[in-house]
Amino acid sequence: MDDATAPALLETALAGTERILDALRRGGQVADTGSGTVVQLSRSGGGVPKTPVPAAAVGLRGLEGDRQAVRRH
Repeated sequence: MDDATAPALLETALAGTERILDALRRGGQVADTGSGTVVQLSRSGGGVPKTPVPAAAVGLRGLEGDRQAVRRH
């Protein structure tokens, strides 16, 4: 996937996910709301360890400044 096709692919995937979640909500299978807490953001230029950062931006390819050798998972 290249940077030119990523936004359209992401939009299609998110629209499909939203339709599925809406159906599950209507069926009472998924809660309407939720909450959580971010405890730590960590990143690495490659390999481990990933070190904590006080703030970070998230882009289409993940956390900016973070590098992952295998993007399979």
